[in-house]
Amino acid sequence: MSRHSLGSGQAVVASLVTIGRALGYSPEEEWTIPATAQAVDVVWWRRPGDRLPILMFEVETRPGDGLAVNAVKLLGKDADRLPKPLHLFHIVVDGGTQSARPQDVAATFANHNYSVHLLEDDNEPNQLLRQVLATHARIADDLDGAGLGLALE
Repeated sequence: MSRHSLGSGQAVVASLVTIGRALGYSPEEEWTIPATAQAVDVVWWRRPGDRLPILMFEVETRPGDGLAVNAVKLLGKDADRLPKPLHLFHIVVDGGTQSARPQDVAATFANHNYSVHLLEDDNEPNQLLRQVLATHARIADDLDGAGLGLALE
């Protein structure tokens, strides 16, 4: 996957990196999946040098075929080859509220700690943040509220 060429996708990627740092992770953009030419838009490493990232984020500008393709590139691989992340957040920047595709993909991979977030829906940015923080709470006992507040500005 290539870097996002549209400003809306770039802004979401930059926000994910900033929030990841505020939560104490080591974020990385365009992480290449081992033994492939495929990349993930943003990953959060628990610690630098870990073998695999703990959280992954795919960002789509629109809810096209990339939803299913990008979910399969991560969740469709044998766990011995690519252990699954604690959670894969799939974010759609524009559209999707009138399409069945996001719901279909989310239902297909629901058992894999996978979720689709349509930012065009007014409630979804808050829902995404709540789910990220709930996942973070499974890993860490503390939260730098001031740092997170600054990251969200």
